[in-house]
Amino acid sequence: MNFKKLMEPYCGAMEMALAKVVSFKSVFDEKTIGPNAPFGEGVSKALNYMAFLGENYGFNVDKCEGYCTEVSFGNGSNTIGIFGHMDVVPVNEKKWASDPFKMILKDGNYYGRGVSDDKGPCIASFYAVKMLKDNGLIPSNSTIKLVFGGDEEKGSKCIRYYFENLKKLAPKYSFTPDATFPLIYGEKGITHFVLTGEKLFKNILSIKGGIAGNVVIDSCDFELVNSSEVIEKLKINNVPFEIKENKIYLTFKGHSAHASMPELGDNAFIKGCKVLGKILDEKILIGFAESFADNKGKSFGGYLMSPELKETTYSVGIISYENEKLNCVVDFRYGENVKEPTELMNKLATKIGVDLNPNFDLGKPLLVSKNSMLVKTLMSAYKDELKVEDEPFTIGGGTYAKHIPNCVAFGPQFKGTETKIHEEDELLPKEELLKMAAIYARAIFYLTKLK
Repeated sequence: MNFKKLMEPYCGAMEMALAKVVSFKSVFDEKTIGPNAPFGEGVSKALNYMAFLGENYGFNVDKCEGYCTEVSFGNGSNTIGIFGHMDVVPVNEKKWASDPFKMILKDGNYYGRGVSDDKGPCIASFYAVKMLKDNGLIPSNSTIKLVFGGDEEKGSKCIRYYFENLKKLAPKYSFTPDATFPLIYGEKGITHFVLTGEKLFKNILSIKGGIAGNVVIDSCDFELVNSSEVIEKLKINNVPFEIKENKIYLTFKGHSAHASMPELGDNAFIKGCKVLGKILDEKILIGFAESFADNKGKSFGGYLMSPELKETTYSVGIISYENEKLNCVVDFRYGENVKEPTELMNKLATKIGVDLNPNFDLGKPLLVSKNSMLVKTLMSAYKDELKVEDEPFTIGGGTYAKHIPNCVAFGPQFKGTETKIHEEDELLPKEELLKMAAIYARAIFYLTKLK
């Protein structure tokens, strides 16, 4: 069966739907939280749009009290779940070449926040199911559930609510189109912990940088005490600054990247620590600079290598020092052999000279057998569609798969394509939207055939 050919008539509808859903600024917004909008107005609008699409095409729809939108078809016992998300990470609009919430097509690529993570894959999955439905390719013994969450980027409260509060049953087979092809059978454990402290500096009044815990800081502002001694030290070391309202201001620039691969970024906060720590003799800044001399934890004894999930990683995602109080969010990722993650966090806090906030959730690693029926079936669909012989692998990123029984991450990013997720000018090649839709259609079709 030629699934690509079957999906081609849906290309126009997919493009229009993707443009529409990208237009919603579905970033978590505490100010607009309300009834049936637990993550704010923008996320709610995106979830409601997916509900509208489902209802318009004759699917069963459950809005799940605003935490998710569930779109389903069929009543069979062989349940298949596709879990994507409508929320996106914040943007720095000044760094984008175009409006991040107005999708454009340029040089064969779609541009806009969420086109790759994860709105494009959600639209591809939705229309893959619609195509199967329209062509009578979903057998009566199967039920297909598309679940679009609203809080994946901030901790997946949406999916936990879906299962724990709404008591939804887990499908027999599930995948999330929110990583990389061919297939991810293992994911590192992920914990966002907070470092705290008070009255830490002699010459620093405030520090501010970062937009999300899982993004490398690309810009960081420092506000210093205006004294002749500080000015002289900055001038001697050729550090640019400006004086406003009798205070010294400095901004350090870096490069953002996903916290699963912090080595691809350049953390502006750590950059500032390296420069200002020694110049101003600020021990805490020196502690940060030395502790993050590498992103693996080797500099403070927090490094571990595991057989399947490989090396630990550490990345500062948000830094705030206001009113003499420090709040620093660190993204920590680790493999299957890390038995006591808290010990490694404490090592970092001790090295820097700050405290570890005890309130954090430990996101455990995920490993699914490569010989499981789910993995083998999805890999068969991928190989049959693309005529390739790739193998599944593990990642440092985290997906909904950690919260769903018998679930793995399956696409959407293809080898050799840089989609710049969590960065400015996020993109998705137009041809890949069709290609992933064909793969998902074939995969769902194969899963309906399992006994």
